[in-house]
Amino acid sequence: MKPKQTPEDASAISDKEVLASASAVPQSGYLGRVAYTASFAGRVRSVESLAYVYCSIADEWTVKYRITYPDGADVRPVIVEFIRNLKWTLRMPNKAP
Repeated sequence: MKPKQTPEDASAISDKEVLASASAVPQSGYLGRVAYTASFAGRVRSVESLAYVYCSIADEWTVKYRITYPDGADVRPVIVEFIRNLKWTLRMPNKAP
């Protein structure tokens, strides 16, 4: 049996281009926001999930962060601070001959 990747009741709320932290290359990525029902903190409830995706980092990496929280929770300030203060330590590849 193939594992279920997407909850049956998942609905896309939004998607948009977003800025990365100051230490990131490239300086932008994508944010998708989805709502669904899931077991969270010991009970089934409505949740929202944010997926931040940054492609072609240092020409060879994809960086993803997924943050899931109970619907209605006031977590936006914590998430914004986390993304803003995130220190990227990937180095650009050495392209010297």
